[in-house]
Amino acid sequence: MIDALKQTGELRNTYVIFTSDNGFFFGQHRIHPGKLLPYEPATRVPMVIRGPGIKPGSVSRELFANQGIAPTLLKLAGARAGSKLDGRSMAPFWKKPKWRTR
Repeated sequence: MIDALKQTGELRNTYVIFTSDNGFFFGQHRIHPGKLLPYEPATRVPMVIRGPGIKPGSVSRELFANQGIAPTLLKLAGARAGSKLDGRSMAPFWKKPKWRTR
């Protein structure tokens, strides 16, 4: 995909996002299978974004939840939600990765 974007000249204007769902317990901590408790296996969600305005290799350790995906995508698109959303955009954290709001 990256090569195709380079070849068409669109890579510099394109955000590429990788994310996944959080983990699932399979008996760890003597917990029944599931993913709703605040233990490490269920809280880490990968999210990688590359694109305009994001310094290559930058890393933010800011806490982020799946609820922030929609506000982040809207910010990237320069769009507004039709109603109030939960979550917050990650945009401040790729501009200043070491900055924390809390």
